[in-house]
Amino acid sequence: MASERFRRSPIWQSVRAAPLVRPLALRLLSSSRPKYETRRYSWSGSLSELDARLTQNNVVYLTLRGRYPDVNEDLDIDLLVADDSIGKLEGLLAEEESHANIQIDVYPHSLPWDEIDPLSPSYLPTPLAEEMLNDRIYDEKYGPIPTPVHYLDSLTYHLVYHKGFSAAVTADRSAPRQLLAHKYASRIAFVSESIGIPPLRSLGECIEYLEGRSLLASGAVLDYWRARNRWLRGVTK
Repeated sequence: MASERFRRSPIWQSVRAAPLVRPLALRLLSSSRPKYETRRYSWSGSLSELDARLTQNNVVYLTLRGRYPDVNEDLDIDLLVADDSIGKLEGLLAEEESHANIQIDVYPHSLPWDEIDPLSPSYLPTPLAEEMLNDRIYDEKYGPIPTPVHYLDSLTYHLVYHKGFSAAVTADRSAPRQLLAHKYASRIAFVSESIGIPPLRSLGECIEYLEGRSLLASGAVLDYWRARNRWLRGVTK
């Protein structure tokens, strides 16, 4: 694969030590390989059975977000997992059949989020991820989940840095604030009401919320997401 050869080359090794040219190199690399490759597994039981399996084996995790229909329906879930629990979780899920009804994306709390790019940042800021795991609450149906505030923190970070235009109503891409698509706006409205703040209606308001929470990305982390997010390149320097 071209990107793998490039990453092993002396050119890329020099880029790692040259922060000023790293953003351009990241753009070149991202155009020559798949967007990303997460740790993805399958599960053939219910969410409560999954929680029982992980809890019995002392896996420290929480379910990040998503729609949770009845167990017999197909669905995807995202798990935030403590770094030192990743190996245990992989061992527990490795034998699941590929036709299982639940697809699981796993994100370590501080390790690179992209398995094929060791230079990628963690999925969420590490201090936030640690707080989320430490403060997680338990739901009888879903297992461990974030507190409402941490849910909003992680969702807005996800929309601003991971999604960009794909999270917005994009009829007018010249509008920098970008109104959120209904499925995201409705989630934010629900959790905002529960914690007593006005709902966030646009990507612009999401980035202002992150600033108020001291969760804005900077430095190499911002460079990484800017290289993959055209909306973010338009509103940040």
